[in-house]
Amino acid sequence: MKKFYLILTALAMVGMVSACKQDNPAEQGGNGKKAGNSFDIKIDGQFDDWKSADIPTAELGDIEYEYPNLLVLKSCGDKDNLYFYLEVKLDDEQEWATFGIYVDSDNDPLTGGVSWLWSKEGAGFEYNIESENGFLKNHTTYAHMEDMKCYKNLGPDGVEVWGDGWLGWEEPAASGFDENAGVVKDGIAYVEFSVLRNIINAKKAGATVNVSAVTFRQRTWNDGGWWDWPNGGALPASEDGVGQADMLSVKLP
Repeated sequence: MKKFYLILTALAMVGMVSACKQDNPAEQGGNGKKAGNSFDIKIDGQFDDWKSADIPTAELGDIEYEYPNLLVLKSCGDKDNLYFYLEVKLDDEQEWATFGIYVDSDNDPLTGGVSWLWSKEGAGFEYNIESENGFLKNHTTYAHMEDMKCYKNLGPDGVEVWGDGWLGWEEPAASGFDENAGVVKDGIAYVEFSVLRNIINAKKAGATVNVSAVTFRQRTWNDGGWWDWPNGGALPASEDGVGQADMLSVKLP
């Protein structure tokens, strides 16, 4: 009987260790992309909690890319939220820092919109999360993104998001679905934010979502009478820097 209790105790200790230990994610290919797990992320403008090597990450690195301003994209999740972290190189005297996050919430490349920036075989995003005013104030200060919005794809599946036949985005009836914080230091913006999983229809336990991001340079007034937002950065990027990379795969708890 004593031996039986000793075995039970040993098994319980192994179970406790396993419960506390994070899964070792499998590599998903180049550009630093990994499948992820749940991490203790806090949206507080302190970024040490993003340093784990197991957090799914896309980095520009040494790639010679047409859109070089977005240096790092990271994403992970817990049972309630999807988290994002960006490092963005700012242009000189930049006053605006608009960005967009694209989310393939059903892990199905055949549903949702597509873009020339990411592989049409590995991207079909249903949601776009963006801040038009962005995260920059007075060139050097982080601006709280009170205009954050989430849009749902209205277009047919597999159609370029800005191409012929695209029907646009529908803004969900939601507010207060995000938290964000950041700092601007030496021409680099460090930004973190969270989005409620139910806003992007990723409520199912164990779901995998795919994400990507774009940032934009200083906007200019176009002769046609509209604001033009030239691309400043995009991740993930393919190794040859010409786009069509796979989106970043994030496994949710």
